[in-house]
Formats: sequence, structure tokens, C-alpha cells
Amino acid sequence: MAYLMIWKGLSNLLKNQNEEFKSPGQTEAQKLLTQSMYEKNLKKKEEILLKCLKLSQNNPIDLHYTYNHLIDLYYKQRETRSDALKLCIYYCLKDIELFPKFKKASIEQDLAIKRKLQRLFAHDKAEFKRYEKEIKEYKWNPPQIPSFKRLAIIYEKMGKYEEAISVCEKAIRYGLTDGTKIGFKARIEKIKKKMKN
Repeated sequence: MAYLMIWKGLSNLLKNQNEEFKSPGQTEAQKLLTQSMYEKNLKKKEEILLKCLKLSQNNPIDLHYTYNHLIDLYYKQRETRSDALKLCIYYCLKDIELFPKFKKASIEQDLAIKRKLQRLFAHDKAEFKRYEKEIKEYKWNPPQIPSFKRLAIIYEKMGKYEEAISVCEKAIRYGLTDGTKIGFKARIEKIKKKMKN
């Protein structure tokens, strides 16, 4: 019986929440990205992603993820499609150029969520203070940004060592990792050794 009362109380609390606490739902671009993940036909997948690209122009987060899907699409076709590698490089460069805006938007989104949660728990002093501390001590933890690693690898394979090093150095300046044991610093050293040979 007590469980039922708690469940009803929680349901009522959620039903009566202010509009600001309701999820805005997926953007059209996010819906298209999801759709593209399940599309097996590469031409249709490309069409979906290009629509998504148009819809994402004013949303750095959606645009970043769209670029990454396009990068993957074209990289996988580099051996079978004549323009695929060129397009992959193009979208890597676009994503790298976008990074400062993506970071800013991502931080704003993280903090907005924490502030909403803080207000949601305003009645609970301990939770309110916990969120207050999280907001005050917030430090952004960047997700993997694969465009840097992918472009560095492409340039290295093309023998464009200076360009590959430049991409790695930019990633280091932004505080990014490449998800490997060696990281960007060791990748630079590896490329420099190739340059000497």
C-alpha cells in the first residue's frame, strides 16, 4: 500500500511539473540522425544526412554529430567511391572548425540541465546544495571528437605529415584525447620519425 501511495505521489509530481522541466524532445535533425543509423542503403543514408546537415546549421551540437556521421559514411566508402576521401576530409575540417562553438553549446547545455535539476529539487536542501556545488565546480569533460584523429590518420597515410602534426597539435591545444593508448603527443612523435626516414 505504501508503495502505491509513493508511486501516485511521484506520478502527480511529474504530471504537475512546470513546462520548463519537460523534455523538449528530439530535434528534427536528431530524428534524422537516428533514422540514418538504421539505413543500410548508402545513397539513402547520404540523402538523410544531407537533409540533417541543412537542419543543423544553427545548432552546433546537432551539426557536430551530423558531421561525424558524414565522416564515417565517406570514410567507409574511400575504396569504392572516387570522391569519398575528399568529402571525408572536408567534413573533418568542418567539424574541427566547429569545435569551439560545439564546446560552448555543450557546456551551456550541461549547465542548463544541472540548473533545471537544481530547481526541481529546490524543496530538498541537501540536493539543492549538491547541484549548486556541481554547477560551481563544473568542468567540461569533452566527448571523443573523432574528426581530429581521423584527419590525422588520413593525412599521415597520404604522406602529408606536416598537416597531420598540425591537426594533432590543435587537438592537444583543445585538451582532447584520441581514445588510444598513444594519444596525440605520441602520434606526433610517430609521424616525426616517419618524416626522418
